Amino acid sequence: MMFKTKNLLVFFLLTSMSLYSQTRLPGASGGGGGGEGSVVNLNKEVQLKKDIDDVGLTVANRLMNCCSTWGGKNVYSQVDYSDVRQNTTTGAFTVPMVVGWYGSLTGTHYWIQGKLIINSNGAKEWLKTNDSGGFKSGCSRDCSF
Repeated sequence: MMFKTKNLLVFFLLTSMSLYSQTRLPGASGGGGGGEGSVVNLNKEVQLKKDIDDVGLTVANRLMNCCSTWGGKNVYSQVDYSDVRQNTTTGAFTVPMVVGWYGSLTGTHYWIQGKLIINSNGAKEWLKTNDSGGFKSGCSRDCSF
């Protein structure tokens, strides 16, 4: 099962990598909600954990482009590894995370908390659960991944 899980995630990663310059801020905080499905054990899968981090940064950059009028700097993502799940029926992954950045003009810290859902054919959907405010309505919902 882990072999299939890893192959699916690697396929997703190869099809969704972006060319953005990305920086992870140390100590970026975040949280996550409970998920459904089986827990994905990332303690033994160092490369898989790194791949998920890369996906998180891709999501952060895309959300910043969709939700920020003037862009930003110091883009980061914080994945809640303990709550990454795979639905045993559909094969979909749920990756809870907080993404954020600092406004390029004001230096204001913006963040969006949610879950990235990756279905078995690689389609991605972002489900926002909370944010710092100051965004145009529906920007994360209308952002494509």
